[in-house]
Amino acid sequence: MIVEKLGTGTLDSPEGFEEAFVFMGTGLVCSGCGEPIVQSQWTYPALQRPLRMFRFHRWCARIWEVVGMLTPQQDQPAAR
Repeated sequence: MIVEKLGTGTLDSPEGFEEAFVFMGTGLVCSGCGEPIVQSQWTYPALQRPLRMFRFHRWCARIWEVVGMLTPQQDQPAAR
């Protein structure tokens, strides 16, 4: 799902985002997989200025970081 979101542009590339803090889940939905991040899981937020924030499960954050740097955004031409 993360790869699909990156490919269609519904999830931004991780470029320009920074991880500011990590905290326990509060039931909010993961920006990557769409599943809730429950209290027994860590939330990995990604921040960008001006304020824009995504929330991820641990592994969703890692997939987003790695795949996102390799996936061209829809509105950007692919590198040749």
